[in-house]
Amino acid sequence: MAADTEREIETPCGWCGNTIVQPPTGRKKRYCDRSCRQRAYELRTAQRRHQADVDAGRIRTVPAQRVVERTIRPRPPRTAAQWETTLAELADQLYAGRHPWDRHRIRAALNGVLLALGEEPLPERHHTPPATFDDPHQAALDDATSAAAVALLVTFSGATTDTTLTRLAESTGHPAPAIRAALERLAGQRLATLRRHDRPVDDVAGLAEHARFQLWLPTPAQAAS
Repeated sequence: MAADTEREIETPCGWCGNTIVQPPTGRKKRYCDRSCRQRAYELRTAQRRHQADVDAGRIRTVPAQRVVERTIRPRPPRTAAQWETTLAELADQLYAGRHPWDRHRIRAALNGVLLALGEEPLPERHHTPPATFDDPHQAALDDATSAAAVALLVTFSGATTDTTLTRLAESTGHPAPAIRAALERLAGQRLATLRRHDRPVDDVAGLAEHARFQLWLPTPAQAAS
């Protein structure tokens, strides 16, 4: 009695999965061509090398954590409500005495906005004496010193500022010598207080242009009290 036999006629390729027609005799084919055989060999080799590196500790089984740094760029105001909030915050900072030497830049920017709105630009206030400071000694000052004194009183009145003569000159548009002379006169009239290293500045005329000092200009009410 003959025994039943079984022979594979078609098998899938061990790399690409395509059909391989097996020969009737001889060794069974595992790959459909040399290209698939080479790729399968490279994969087995890579897997062995990877496992060898894992066993030797050269490769981490648990990968390192991913670290992401996110930078959020502030967006400028775009709506009327946003601009109202931004300008209100700027006003609060100016009332608090911040940006003392940048006020001319802020005024120029605001003038650009006013011109775009069809309005009159802001006047340069430091060219005209304010009515609130009616001091008879002002008449004794020369024109340059008087203009510098008025600019200081208008810009910094009521605020305590850490500054230099150079910065005061940049913020008011007056030369440093005129600022020095104005501060010397105002200090003599008790309309300005200068301190350096927590000590009063007695020799204002000898103050260097880049020397840092603390300036306090009282308001008319403060000066009268």
